[in-house]
Amino acid sequence: MPSVTEPPRYGRRRELLRWCGWYFFANWVLVLAISTQYLGQLSIPNEPLALTFTVLGFAGHFASLAFLPMLLMIPLTLVLPRRWLIVPVALSLGAALSLVIFLDTFIFDQYRFHINGMVVDMIFGGAVGEIYDVSAFMWTLFGLLGVAVIALHLGLGFGALKWMTINRGRWIGWAIGLALAGAFVAENVMYAWASAVSYTPITRQARYLPGFQPTSARGVLAAVGVVATPGVLGAAVPQGESGLNYPVQPLTCSANGPQWNVLVIVVDSWRFDMLNERVTPHMAALAEESWRFDEHYSGGNESRTGIFSLFYGLPATYWHAMLQEKRGPVLVHELLKRGYEPAIYGSAKLNSPEFDRTVFAEVPNLRMQSEGTHPYNRDRNITAEFNAYLDRRSAGAPPFFGFLFYDTPHGLYETPPGYPNPFRPFMKRINYFARGEGMDPEPLVNKYRNSVHFVDSLVGEVLNRLRATGQLERTIVAITGDHGEEFNDNGRGYWGHSGNFSRYQTQVPLLISWPGEAPGTFTHRTGHVDLAPTLMRDLLGCTTESAAYSTGRHLLDTAERDFLVISAYNRFSVVEDDRITVYYYAGLVETYDSGYLELTGISPDSQLALEALVRIGRYYAR
Repeated sequence: MPSVTEPPRYGRRRELLRWCGWYFFANWVLVLAISTQYLGQLSIPNEPLALTFTVLGFAGHFASLAFLPMLLMIPLTLVLPRRWLIVPVALSLGAALSLVIFLDTFIFDQYRFHINGMVVDMIFGGAVGEIYDVSAFMWTLFGLLGVAVIALHLGLGFGALKWMTINRGRWIGWAIGLALAGAFVAENVMYAWASAVSYTPITRQARYLPGFQPTSARGVLAAVGVVATPGVLGAAVPQGESGLNYPVQPLTCSANGPQWNVLVIVVDSWRFDMLNERVTPHMAALAEESWRFDEHYSGGNESRTGIFSLFYGLPATYWHAMLQEKRGPVLVHELLKRGYEPAIYGSAKLNSPEFDRTVFAEVPNLRMQSEGTHPYNRDRNITAEFNAYLDRRSAGAPPFFGFLFYDTPHGLYETPPGYPNPFRPFMKRINYFARGEGMDPEPLVNKYRNSVHFVDSLVGEVLNRLRATGQLERTIVAITGDHGEEFNDNGRGYWGHSGNFSRYQTQVPLLISWPGEAPGTFTHRTGHVDLAPTLMRDLLGCTTESAAYSTGRHLLDTAERDFLVISAYNRFSVVEDDRITVYYYAGLVETYDSGYLELTGISPDSQLALEALVRIGRYYAR
C-alpha cells in the first residue's frame, strides 16, 4: 500500500488485508474506550473470577464486534483488491460500528437496554419523532458528531498505514490476534460454566455487553447429571412455531343482561400519582363516581406491553406469539361476535407497535392513524372524531366498543401554543443529554404535568359529550395509563419508561365508571390483566373460568396477591410487595428491592418463579 508503484496482484491483496487488520485493531481500541461508559452502570465485582470475566468479557466481546467487518472485507479483498474500493468500505464499516456503539451507550444509560428490535422499529417506523423532540440544534449536533467520527476514522486509517511502514514484521499482528481470539473464547467458556452453575457475579454482566449471545453448557451438563435440569424460562419465550393454545377451552358466554357500551381511554405514560384535582380535574371528578383502584399496575413498562396486557389479560411475554398468528384477544372477539360497533381511535399509529395485528387484528376497516404533526394535534383529532361518532349514533344503534389512546404525555410532553400550562416553572424544550442525577427534575415534571392536564381537558370533552347525548349512563368507561413515567424518583438515574420495573414506571391509575354500580376506592393490588376477566364475566356473561383465557382475575377480588408479572420488550419481572425479580430472555436474573436497589447475594424464590413461569406458559400447546 505505501508504494506508489502498483504491486503484484498477490501482494496487493496481502497488503490490503494487513491494513484492514491493523485498522480494525485501532477501531477495537476506540470501541473499547467508548464501552467504558457501560462500566458506569456496572458495579465492578470484587470476586477475582468475576473480575477476570469483566476484563476478558469486554476485551473479547468488543474485539468480536470490531473485527466483524472482516467477514466482509476478506472475500471482497480477495475478489476485488482495489484500494479505491477496500479503503472506503472498511472506513465506512468501522465508523458505523463506533457510532452505533456510542449511540447504544446513550440508550443504555437512559433506559438500561441496548439497541434492539424495538429501537430499530421506532427509528425506521417513524415513531422517534413522536417521542423525542429532535430540534434543529440537535440535528446540528448530530451532524457535527458525524463529521468528527469520519475525521477520526480517517486518522485511524492513516495511522494503520503509517504503522505498517514502520512495523514490517508479522508476528506482532498474529500475537495480538491470537490474544483477542483467546479472550473471546475464554469469555464464552467462563459464561457457559457460570450459567450452568448459576454463578450470578458473571452471568449478570452479560446484559452490559451489546449484542452478546450467551453460551450455555447447562443442557449438556444436565444430560450427564452434573447440574440440575434446565429451568423453565423457555416456557415463556417459545422458539419457532408459537404453538398457541388460547383459549385453552371453548368459552361459554350468555347474551343476557344489559348491553352496555364500553369505552376504554388510555393516557400514554400516565403514572399513579397524577390523578388529582390539580393535574386531572375532569378525571378526578369522574373518580368520585367510579371504582377507583389506587394500587393498580400495568402489565408492562412500555406501550406495547401495557396495551397488550390490558386487552388480552395476559403477560406480554405472549406478544410475539400473538403477532405471529395475528391472534386477537378473546375480549375483542366476543365483543365483535356480540355485535358491538368498534370505534377505535389511536393518536399514534396503530401499526407501530403492531396493534393492528394483535389487539385489533379482528377489527374490520381499522382506523390506522390520526392527522397532525404533533401529539397534541393528533389527540385533538381523535377527540373530535370520537365526539362526531357519538353525535351521529341513532337511538337504536347497537352498543359500541370504543378505544381512545392519547399520546401527548409520551416523551415530548408538548402542549398546544397558547395553552395556559398551569404548572410552572416548566422546561421549554427537553435536553435529553442533560438528564442526570444532578439535574433538578421539577421543571421537567411540570412540563409533564401540563401535558397530562391538557389530555384531561380532552377527556373532559368526551365525558361531556357522552352526558349530552345521554350515553354516559349506558357506557362502561375505563380510564388508565399504558405505563408510568419516571423522573429519577428512586435516585438510580432512571428517566422516562422502559428502563426498569419500579412503581414509577409500572403503577398507573385505573377508574371504571359502571352503570348502576356504587362508587368506591379500592386499595388491594390489581393489574391490567384483570380488566378482561372482569368485562368477560360481568358484561358478556362468560361463565368459563377466567384461567381459560387470562392470568388475571376479577378486579373486585380482594384476596391477597402473591405477585404480578410485568413485561418489557426483552425481559419480564415477577413483582412482589417488597421485591422485584427480573428475568432476561438470555437467562439472566436480577433481584431488586421496592426502591430498585439491586439485592446481591439473594437467590430468587425458585418456587415462586416456577409458579409464575407455569402460569405464563399455560397458553401454549403441550
